Amino acid sequence: MTDYAEISIRQIPRLLSLMDREVPSKTYGSFDRTFWGWKFTDFSGSRFQEGLYALSWLYSTRLDGNEYFQNPLIKE
Repeated sequence: MTDYAEISIRQIPRLLSLMDREVPSKTYGSFDRTFWGWKFTDFSGSRFQEGLYALSWLYSTRLDGNEYFQNPLIKE
């Protein structure tokens, strides 16, 4: 595994902490914690959705130590 991939995988729990994972929430799936969690802004910033790219890459890429590869919780 490349150094970059290993570093990326170690940061996923931190990335997931930014995501609204409450299914009944209107902002479910949003990575903009300042909007959905703290209500500091009036609308969600689309730039925060870049977290989805990291999850998509890890979901679809087979690597040693990648527990997110084809993990149904990540797809959900």
